[in-house]
Amino acid sequence: MLQVSARQSAAARVLNVQRCVIHRLWNHYQRDQNASRRRGSGRWRITTTADDRYLLQCARCRKTLTARQLASQSAVALGPWTSQLDTRAVGPCTLYG
Repeated sequence: MLQVSARQSAAARVLNVQRCVIHRLWNHYQRDQNASRRRGSGRWRITTTADDRYLLQCARCRKTLTARQLASQSAVALGPWTSQLDTRAVGPCTLYG
């Protein structure tokens, strides 16, 4: 769209995004000749892979625990990070799938 000499503001209106988003993507494309998303963008991980394995093992042993109960019981073994655990992310599909 911008290669056919359209303005960034016009492209932003058509795509329903802010102009700064178009500006950032255009600069990234001109620099790298690539407009794909950066790897690892998104929410930062709180747990390590070892912590994840431990939580999965505990969840499989105690199948009746909710995610919130699992987080509170794991606080002793893993440390205070469990208070930051997003309990909505821990569900039956991730524990038993």
